Amino acid sequence: MDRTHVAALLLIPVIIGVAVLTACSSGGSSSSQTGLVNTVISDPAPCTSPTGPFSGVWITVTDVQIHNSSTGKWVDLTPGLTPTQINLLNQPSTECFLAQLGSKTELQAGSYEQIRINLADTNDHSVKLQAANACGSQANAPLNCVATTVGSLTTFSPLLLSSEDKNGIKIPSGQIAGGSFTIAAGQTKDLDIDFNSCASVIAQGNGQYRLKPVLHAGEVALNSAINGKIVDAGNNNLPIDGPVLVALEERSDNTDRVLLSTMADANGNFTLCPVPAGTYDLVAVAISKSGVVYAATVVTGIQAGTVMGNVALFPEKTVNTGAAIISGNVTTIGSGEDVLVSALEQVSDGVNPPFFVTVPSITPLPSATFTLPTADAPTCTNSLCTFEFGLPGVNPAVGVFGSAINYTQSSGATYIVDALTLPTTTQVCSKAEVQSTNIMLNPGGSQANVILGFSGCTPPPLSNQ
Repeated sequence: MDRTHVAALLLIPVIIGVAVLTACSSGGSSSSQTGLVNTVISDPAPCTSPTGPFSGVWITVTDVQIHNSSTGKWVDLTPGLTPTQINLLNQPSTECFLAQLGSKTELQAGSYEQIRINLADTNDHSVKLQAANACGSQANAPLNCVATTVGSLTTFSPLLLSSEDKNGIKIPSGQIAGGSFTIAAGQTKDLDIDFNSCASVIAQGNGQYRLKPVLHAGEVALNSAINGKIVDAGNNNLPIDGPVLVALEERSDNTDRVLLSTMADANGNFTLCPVPAGTYDLVAVAISKSGVVYAATVVTGIQAGTVMGNVALFPEKTVNTGAAIISGNVTTIGSGEDVLVSALEQVSDGVNPPFFVTVPSITPLPSATFTLPTADAPTCTNSLCTFEFGLPGVNPAVGVFGSAINYTQSSGATYIVDALTLPTTTQVCSKAEVQSTNIMLNPGGSQANVILGFSGCTPPPLSNQ
């Protein structure tokens, strides 16, 4: 498939909660001082069943607003919106859109540096939805929920909101690609809100689920997808028979952080979208259904809009010993915090100085990162503050996009477990980041009792905006 064909496919919306956000003047023709903005919400979801625990994560959106930095005012992007439910786990495929929200509204030309998404309270049964409640038909069914499916039985659990989220989930300028969303007079732009449900849904000790939003926003152009196909270099470049996780990562301070992640389909195809303009690195991991682990493949220097073609993964050249396991827990002293935990590995592509990439866990749960809730305690006393990464026990295959990867495999991999308090834009503890020492693992090896501790923690202040 050539790039022109891919770009055309990106214009086809998925018909879920469909409404188009446009801008127009009251007279019906476009004003020279206004622009056109299309707003979408997307979410690549490696935590979707059967590889993940959730068969659905439903939220009820009541309004979307954007803040004009010139006027200092909030602009309603969806006036008159009937509360609409969105399943954050719907796979966008090549269409790029999970859902569209809104109605026709005029957006003044200018720079916008904050976005606010208003959600209905989970237990507000007075809300009248646009369609039947996806969280259940009973009168007391929640408006935001998590669906888990075992066999043919699906269970809907309420998704609880924090008091701050009830007042609107805010995306500050630090979480907007480029720092702001700028629209010129007469211009048409797409605005995507990436809602990472896999990192945003927190399982609590009482069996309930809580929403801790992890999201960012970016401008979307026709060439905003990165797609390709994961193939098995040890089996004639055929698809891998098992879960394959692909992470798109952006480098900051010598470390690649996950921007988007997704699972490849049964044929190895993957699409990461929407991707703001820029240069990225891609990290892919896999394990076959028979337990064969593949070395991580790292491809650097990928531009938004790239059709990557085949991306080869190499099976470990060892007896089938399974993934290398790192396990441990996170503690916080001062207040309970939500902490984002990831596994880092230093690599070199032969062009740039050595840097760290985030290596996703491929087992027991495929996930690029994990979000853990903690309590104000010097020790971890329940399973919710524990983590377990299943990782390759061999060195990664690394290369620059456009060049062949000449991979010589050797056993042994060195990882660092990294922890960041959430939200990452606000420092709530005496340190914003805590890391383990180097952990060296061979195929099938393990390292337990890795302890990452934060101190001096305080709850972040509530915003009055």
